[in-house]
Amino acid sequence: MRPAPEDLCDSLAGADFRAWYREREHRRNARDGNFQWNTPADPPAPAVHRPHTFLTCHRKQRYREENAPGEIPTPAGRFWIGSRIEEELVLEYLTALAPDEAVVGNSLWIDAAIETPREDLRLRGSTDPVFATRNGTPLLPTEVKTKRSVETVDEPAEHHSAQLHAYLYGLSATRDVDLDRGVVLYVSRVDLDARAVTVPFDEDFWTRRIRPWLLALTQYRRQNGIPPADPEQDWECDTCEFRIRCGQTDAPVADAGFDGFVPEHRYPHQRVMSALAANDELELTPTLAATYPNLAATNPVADWTCEACGATFAYESVEWHGGDAPTCERCARAGTFARLRGPVPDAAPLLETP
Repeated sequence: MRPAPEDLCDSLAGADFRAWYREREHRRNARDGNFQWNTPADPPAPAVHRPHTFLTCHRKQRYREENAPGEIPTPAGRFWIGSRIEEELVLEYLTALAPDEAVVGNSLWIDAAIETPREDLRLRGSTDPVFATRNGTPLLPTEVKTKRSVETVDEPAEHHSAQLHAYLYGLSATRDVDLDRGVVLYVSRVDLDARAVTVPFDEDFWTRRIRPWLLALTQYRRQNGIPPADPEQDWECDTCEFRIRCGQTDAPVADAGFDGFVPEHRYPHQRVMSALAANDELELTPTLAATYPNLAATNPVADWTCEACGATFAYESVEWHGGDAPTCERCARAGTFARLRGPVPDAAPLLETP
């Protein structure tokens, strides 16, 4: 029987594209044997560092490493576009530019020691495309970044330069070569214009800027607390997925630890699922229980707490369907108006800059 157009319209209107995409990625990961990509990652060893994290906010990095719940949707679309541009366009473009005696590898693995006066660190991870000889000796690493526009690009962002320095240092140590420069290639997601910026290896930048950042993160990982709220880049707080937890909004939360949801915030469904997968003792807030009743049926829900008298009430005992937070009946009987709130995550000990 031929389906009716109105039925097809209803199917499209009621579909969840993001949920379909997530399930598609889970199936692909399982098909390719990458089951670990479908579960939250374990926190890294204190002294092991990956290039893509260099020179970003230490606190944000620690929240991510400890699987704190992210407060905004994962930018899967931006990641997908960036990945497609790099794998399907940039790699072919660089291959077309390569001389006959050279090839372009999609990525090379790095595993190198970083010696410092304080302790030895470890650098592990994969590069972006690399020009190499036909026998695999690296010649020129690249760092590919997508932006909305590249018209004003005349120098690399500091953290992009830091990633490229990681490639230069790591490849030189891992492959026993001496690489002294690389290229950050910026590509516009809108018009596919591109700008290539050559970056020489700067020993002073590596020693005085990058190594201290790595040593500080290593020490923060070894301590039971959170780093100072001191972003490395001016824009980080504006786009951070932990702004509320950190204390950068008007919400009654600041310097929270790694566990627990912030009250009254409606986290994206996938962020909630990821947090629950990372911590099987995590409780939903009443707000999240009302937002996702299917999750409330299979996961513990925190009690309501009165902001005035401190009394607690089981989630099921309070009739509430969203909107303004419910009022405390105990305070109301005493002639006081007070709201019920979900629990606020415990503040974590603040660590000092090493």
